Amino acid sequence: MKCLALASGKGGVGKPFLTASFGLALARQGASVLLLDGDMGLRNLDLPLGMEKQTRYTSWDLARGRCFEEDSILTVMPHLDFLPAAEEEDWKAVSRPALSTVLEDLADRYDYILIDCPAGLGKGIRFAEKAADAWLIVVGPSWASRRDALKTAACIRKQGRAALVFNDFQTGSEAGVSLAELIDSVDGLQVAGVIPHSSKGNRLAQQGRLKEYQRDSAFGEAVELTLKSFLTGTVYPLSRWQSLLQKARKEDCERKNRPAGPAGSLLLRQRAKAARWRRR
Repeated sequence: MKCLALASGKGGVGKPFLTASFGLALARQGASVLLLDGDMGLRNLDLPLGMEKQTRYTSWDLARGRCFEEDSILTVMPHLDFLPAAEEEDWKAVSRPALSTVLEDLADRYDYILIDCPAGLGKGIRFAEKAADAWLIVVGPSWASRRDALKTAACIRKQGRAALVFNDFQTGSEAGVSLAELIDSVDGLQVAGVIPHSSKGNRLAQQGRLKEYQRDSAFGEAVELTLKSFLTGTVYPLSRWQSLLQKARKEDCERKNRPAGPAGSLLLRQRAKAARWRRR
């Protein structure tokens, strides 16, 4: 079993989104995977997986003996399970040793355990430090995110191999920040990959349908290439990631220009009629 922890210096960089995406990709490749939400009190990993309504028991319930494994561990799809975080208790109320025991008991059942850590360097990170073999630190498209990610990396590099993954990046005038400049400024840390902005991927995640994303999309390719880079140590040139950003931009443009279906056409007609009425 290999335990991978996803961390970030700042919140709002898409860490639960990426944790779910990486888990789905590994499961599609035939690996047995457990996704563990480590953000006690502020869980979000259930949302992109579409498991919000199925969640009844949590990892903290399991650690306290309030339920059995089959009650708390939910099946997302073949080869992919999910263990939710507590919603009422935060890390101040949760015993790290008890949760570590839960992970140790589950380790032999999975090829990979992915931990979605809380942002920053609190007690949730301390829990993951004991379990994680390697770390992926998520960086958003801003210099502030990069700075906080490097601070996080400096604190956890002693605990295992760490690499950066740049998430939600775009190309062209929408980019806002230079990917090349960010990569050049990361102080020798491995860059495992660059995940392009995907309007469709974001929409699927918000609807709890992330597992429907297409593997041959720019987003799907980037997720699998990032995993390959991180797990095998393969280094891909910047041009490879830039080509995926361009492909993602093209996909989004084609999606926006696609003719609307019957329901979409009706909605457009209704909006146009309302606009004409307001102009009267």
